[in-house]
Amino acid sequence: MTRPSHWILGFLFVVGGGLWTSGALESSLAGDGQTDGGREGASVGSQENRAAPPAGDVRGRSGPVVVRRAGSIPPPVNQSAEGRVVDRLGFPVAQARVRVTSLAGDSVEDVPGAVTDGRGRFQLTWPGIDPRALVVEAPGRHAPAIVRASADEMQIVLQDPTPWSAGALAAVPGDALSDGLLVGEGWVRGSTGPSAAGVQVTVRETGASTRTDETGRFTLPLGSGPCTLVAFDGLGAVATAETFTPSRRQGKIPLPQLELAAGPALRGRLINTEGEPLVDAAVVLETGGVARTVRSGQGGMFAVLGLVQGECELSVLPHRGHLGMRIPLVVEADADLSDLVLERPRQEPHRIHVVDRRGRPLPFFHVVADQLTGLCRAYAQADADGIAILRGLSDGDVDFEVRRPDFAPVGIESFDEGSMRLVVAPD
Repeated sequence: MTRPSHWILGFLFVVGGGLWTSGALESSLAGDGQTDGGREGASVGSQENRAAPPAGDVRGRSGPVVVRRAGSIPPPVNQSAEGRVVDRLGFPVAQARVRVTSLAGDSVEDVPGAVTDGRGRFQLTWPGIDPRALVVEAPGRHAPAIVRASADEMQIVLQDPTPWSAGALAAVPGDALSDGLLVGEGWVRGSTGPSAAGVQVTVRETGASTRTDETGRFTLPLGSGPCTLVAFDGLGAVATAETFTPSRRQGKIPLPQLELAAGPALRGRLINTEGEPLVDAAVVLETGGVARTVRSGQGGMFAVLGLVQGECELSVLPHRGHLGMRIPLVVEADADLSDLVLERPRQEPHRIHVVDRRGRPLPFFHVVADQLTGLCRAYAQADADGIAILRGLSDGDVDFEVRRPDFAPVGIESFDEGSMRLVVAPD
């Protein structure tokens, strides 16, 4: 190899062998055999009279050849939800059906549902980032429920069924629900600088939520109105972005970067009326549409870390025979709620006498008792003497809803707790 041409041939041989060994040359040849259906459909000439080139044939290609190495194609984006379903007394609801639906209540095809296990737990996964809702049904025992899907652990309480709720589900409430046409993309940085993985990010106005990937990146659907991003890592850090209104209705837009910082913490202890601690009870703290869920541990202790300052509502869900409670709060700094006592329902049922203004009984009227602001809703239909027997309530305040035998709502004038007389205006 004394001539220059010999050196050039040797160089080409080494380069070609390296490309073949790395697979780049083979990938380019294989990729050329894949045609774009949209471009073929727009080309001139009859496709029926044109024979398809064999695999690997690069003749007739126009435009640049795109080469991708194995593993370079990003995986599809999936959403998931998991949680627990209980009845109004906090006992697990097994064999309840959970399915994915749109926020407007329309069914979503090709997304398999789930069935709760013996502990009432479920887990679902569906493709895409579109906001979804979950429909939970346990026919014959409980009224169906529809709730927004969340990246946080979901806690769903099913109430007594009523005749007018059978098979009827309203859309998820909300004034600024996302339709999934507008998508935002952003990043979350940790309190010490590097990107934060596994951080939950929620749009306060719509409830749409997701978690960041290993680089701190997140993508989630936005509503057409004002949007406020809230992020928390569950370890005591939180971030809130300034409220903004998207400049367009569809497509992808960049979102402001979120930087985590330490936030206030809320602590307490759950006990029953005998002073015994309640373990594994669900505690939900909601601030402006953003819900945080934790569970009580040993000794009934619980802590919600990294909170957004402002007004919020703490809900202790029903737990294994104990009724839940709701407490309005204002979070400004670390706070200790001390002991929160969960009551059991009274052993004797409420015997409600449904009467009109003149004291005459109203037979077969329907009565719903709403206690503890909806955490416990009991239903019964009055008998021929106008007596409705409601079980599972405590001795606290009760709000009533009454309907005629044909399900038409009627007004309520008064309720006497001593005589259990519920006076309604049927006319």
